[in-house]
Amino acid sequence: MSQKASRFSLQILKSNKYIRAQIFDRMSKSVVAQSSSEAMKKESADLFGQPGQTASSVFAANLVGKAVAEGAQQAGVSSVHFDKQGRKIHGKIFSVLEALQEKGIVIRSA
Repeated sequence: MSQKASRFSLQILKSNKYIRAQIFDRMSKSVVAQSSSEAMKKESADLFGQPGQTASSVFAANLVGKAVAEGAQQAGVSSVHFDKQGRKIHGKIFSVLEALQEKGIVIRSA
């Protein structure tokens, strides 16, 4: 793994109610971009008003991924490292990763 690719780390946290994602700069030890479905729900209550579009759904995970990707692009991040921790990628986690890739962020996994 190259030095630049390992500099930025993607962390995805999910609970029964919300999903959060952030890109962490390992060198400066700071968060470069972050988003959560909890914050999106507070900002726009009608965003999750339709059936199946809750703050913990795959729909919400996709929105979180897009928001993190936009923040990453503004910060000049084009590649991130994501540690799968030996787990299969599906559902909400896959939706976040897919949204990041659609926006042009390269994801390297271990």
